[in-house]
Amino acid sequence: MNNLTIYFGNKQICFLHENAPLPIVESKFSIISSSNTEKEIKLDFNWFIKQKKCSTLIFHTSNGVLAEKKFLNSFKIIEAAGGFITTKEGALFIYRSKKWDLPKGKLDKGESHAKAAIRECEEECGVTGLLIRKQLPQTFHIYKLKGKYVIKKTFWYVMSTHSGQKLKPQKEEGITQLKWFKKSEVDKPLKNTFPSIKDVLRNVDWI
Repeated sequence: MNNLTIYFGNKQICFLHENAPLPIVESKFSIISSSNTEKEIKLDFNWFIKQKKCSTLIFHTSNGVLAEKKFLNSFKIIEAAGGFITTKEGALFIYRSKKWDLPKGKLDKGESHAKAAIRECEEECGVTGLLIRKQLPQTFHIYKLKGKYVIKKTFWYVMSTHSGQKLKPQKEEGITQLKWFKKSEVDKPLKNTFPSIKDVLRNVDWI
């Protein structure tokens, strides 16, 4: 079982499963917590998000899976789905909020994760003929919604489609640019994207 990482802006919260070694984190300052009750875990989170220098909170307990569940249960979970789309032209990225991203969006009521991923990619990019090739691990990030912190859990899929399509960015969703990047060019979007998107790319073998 993989260890869970939840992102909060440029911060990250890690839960280590039993007997897992402490990770090497790219952080100037990280804190390790042994809290294992829901109250203690939430108190640690509330303290952590106020710290400007501390970018990583690691829960390292005798039962990391239980700590992970208690943390997730204390938030409203919003499910979304998206895709890593490839053709001979490369992999498709969107540009939104001054960052490169992958197309994704919230599920409609009663919609499956796979159908939502295809629909959102079609709507945000104008792309058609999408075929799901593989499901990827989910990503998690925390943000504020109506004054309260919530967790977005995003289901990701590797997709393929045909080349030569005329793409159309969904401007009402804040998307200003769409671009195909070849594997040799992926350093450009990686330098200006979200940590969760970097996690998605670590799990794909493409082009």
